[in-house]
Amino acid sequence: MGKTVDIEDGGIMLTDDWKLWPLDDRNWELCHRYVSAAVGRHDGGTEPTWHRCGKFYSYNTVPEAMLYVADQKMKRRARKKAMALKEAVAEFKDICAQMREAR
Repeated sequence: MGKTVDIEDGGIMLTDDWKLWPLDDRNWELCHRYVSAAVGRHDGGTEPTWHRCGKFYSYNTVPEAMLYVADQKMKRRARKKAMALKEAVAEFKDICAQMREAR
């Protein structure tokens, strides 16, 4: 069985809670940071940690990862309130700006 890899450090930040983590020379895995509600060794944690999403991207599909993150963040915002299309487009642009400015 392979060695467990720590994904807490490293990667390319897409937003404050999404990043691409390099698996090897050509492939990336999308990771999401949140407080885990899982039962087990991480019980009762209050600090967000990085979790693997099981979504993999190659060097030529990184834009697809960015679109996936924008889609997920947009869906989260749309679940909180109904938006007109014009407002949704503005929200989407805001999400993309967040990705450009992520540190």
